[in-house]
This record gives sequence, C-alpha cells and structure tokens, in this order.
Amino acid sequence: MTRLLLLAVACLALCADQAPRVQLDQLAASPGRYNGKQVIVIAEVYSGPEMTVIHLPSATGEPRPPQLMLVTVADSTSRKPGRLERQFLKMLKRSGEAHATLQGRFDSSETRVWGHEACCKFRLVIDRVIDLR
Repeated sequence: MTRLLLLAVACLALCADQAPRVQLDQLAASPGRYNGKQVIVIAEVYSGPEMTVIHLPSATGEPRPPQLMLVTVADSTSRKPGRLERQFLKMLKRSGEAHATLQGRFDSSETRVWGHEACCKFRLVIDRVIDLR
C-alpha cells in the first residue's frame, strides 16, 4: 500500500512538470488554446503599487499598446512558498521587477478582465517559480 501511494505521488509530481513551455507571443495569439491550463513562461515581471503584470508582445508584430497579463500567486503557494517563491516576491518588493521562469494557470476571457481598472485581458496564477535571473 505504501509503495502504491509513493508511486501515485511520483506520478503526480511528473505530471505537474509536463506543463508546456509557451512563448508570450503564443499566449497573446492563441489565448483560447491555453485558457485554464498550466503553462510555463519566461518573462520579465513588473510590480507596482496597484498590481503585478507581464507585458505580452503583439502577436502580429504590429505596433500597438502592449497587452497586460495580471500576475497573482496561487493561495496554496502563498501559504507555503518555497525558496524560489520567497526570493521572487522579495525581488518584486525590493526592485519592482524580476526575470523569472514561472509555472501557473493561464486565464483568458473575451468578457472578463482582471487588474486595476480592468486593464488585463489575461491572468497568470503562479503555482511555482522554476528559475530566477
């Protein structure tokens, strides 16, 4: 029974690492494809007094105002942050920005928006920080 439980836990850990690595322009171009799913992104994260965001590049490369993705931390992660999550939050608090590889649930909606003054069409709910630079 113990072996079965250990095998199940190992399987869940492996499955958690199977989230696809997605470029930010892919999220902007095909948000429906990733909506509600776990993704891994590498991004420059900016934090201010109102919110924390990632700037998404234009999917077509045409000049236009950047789309913003609100960045939040999952409740379970904020209650028990690991070493990298603590460093990430400390870096954002100290300098207002961090270059990070993040895994989390991507949310998008045609009708719902998130953030201060409803600025963000997308949201990333961070489950873990994979790397910091």
